[in-house]
Amino acid sequence: MTHCKYCGGTGTCPVCSGSGQVGDLKFQVQGRDAADVERVATRFIDKGFEHWASKNKSEAVLAGYQFEREVAAIYRALGARVEVDVGLAGSQIDVLVRERTSSGSEVTVAVECKSFQRPVGIEPVVSFASVALLLKQRGLIDRATLVARSGFTRQARDAASEYSLELLEFADLEQRAKGKQGAIEVAEQQLAQEQSAPDRERPKRVFVVMPFAKEFEDVYMLGIRNVAEDLGFTVERADDIEHTQSILDVIRARIRAADAVVGDTTGSNPNVLYEIGYAHALDSPTILIARKGSQVPFDLSSVNHIMYETIVELRDRLKKRLSAVLIDGEA
Repeated sequence: MTHCKYCGGTGTCPVCSGSGQVGDLKFQVQGRDAADVERVATRFIDKGFEHWASKNKSEAVLAGYQFEREVAAIYRALGARVEVDVGLAGSQIDVLVRERTSSGSEVTVAVECKSFQRPVGIEPVVSFASVALLLKQRGLIDRATLVARSGFTRQARDAASEYSLELLEFADLEQRAKGKQGAIEVAEQQLAQEQSAPDRERPKRVFVVMPFAKEFEDVYMLGIRNVAEDLGFTVERADDIEHTQSILDVIRARIRAADAVVGDTTGSNPNVLYEIGYAHALDSPTILIARKGSQVPFDLSSVNHIMYETIVELRDRLKKRLSAVLIDGEA
């Protein structure tokens, strides 16, 4: 017997029926070996058990949100004004901190939180640095800080120095608030209430699925992202995300969390078509675009597309469509 890869042999999932072993699946077909049964299990998961298969990943996500709250609570206990999960210029900021300097002026700091179990490497640093640079250029923040639970690699520290990004280990942040545990606990309770408040305004999220190719960069940055930013939405696509999981798992999670999905079917990229299909299966509002002259896949030919020849044309039409879907509530 081999351990069930979905629960790691703990015996707590519907796939292995609580046994923790692949060979004991309730829906095992007579005469099939463990590998074949696992393929059957995979199909079942894709069709209905995915929510369970994602449990451990979901717990990791929840741990990440909890870490953001812990970081935010410390800053608040230190006297700063703090917001969690803020949309700025189309980017989602974990914690936005406004703190007073000794001269009395206010400094705005964008804080990215990483609860990785290993030191943060160079890629998350470079990715956040690019976001920070954009926000600084627009006068939205003064500084940017990346807080990590497990520290940073040497390469990450070198990159942060080059990009003028502050790296802060969580233990050092805790040290700053030494003796303020009571204030931290109060701040955590306040933040939990603020985040769960039914009237809390959260920027609408747009997830973009399109080929990872240089020729689509202007379409994404100028034709989609800038339009969504102007409407007050946050925008991201898969290569904007730092992750330690399977990229497909990350994309699925982002599609589930998105208020709308924009998909470019130009070139009939298989990955893009899969992601659009996933969004349709979830009944997520989905806006399809394609370059004029490109062949729309047969199964999507009946779905309304924004056919664009220029980015200017795309911007105008996409703005109207996004407004209709996310502001006016049209399906």
